[in-house]
Amino acid sequence: MPRIKQGKNSIIFIVISFVLVIIINIITINQRLPKNDNGRFFDNMPLAIMTLAALASAIISLIAGLIATIKYKDKSLLIFVCILLGVAAIYFAIAQVVGEFLNSY
Repeated sequence: MPRIKQGKNSIIFIVISFVLVIIINIITINQRLPKNDNGRFFDNMPLAIMTLAALASAIISLIAGLIATIKYKDKSLLIFVCILLGVAAIYFAIAQVVGEFLNSY
């Protein structure tokens, strides 16, 4: 368990991010979308806002984890997991944005 406040905040924000992702998945499973839907990211605004909130929460977790690790030398395993998940979230967000631009019709 982290000893520093930033480390604890990192864990809290990554948990918030996961809860938002679970809610997003539950909502999208229960939606009835047309089969030939070539929709864009912002076509469903509530889901887009929740997705951006989950991404922002993962980025905040990454920053708080890096501060706890670099500045305060906290070496908790949970902080390293939060940093790894934050980097993965940024990677997938960049891949999504690039995919939107390259597959535009």
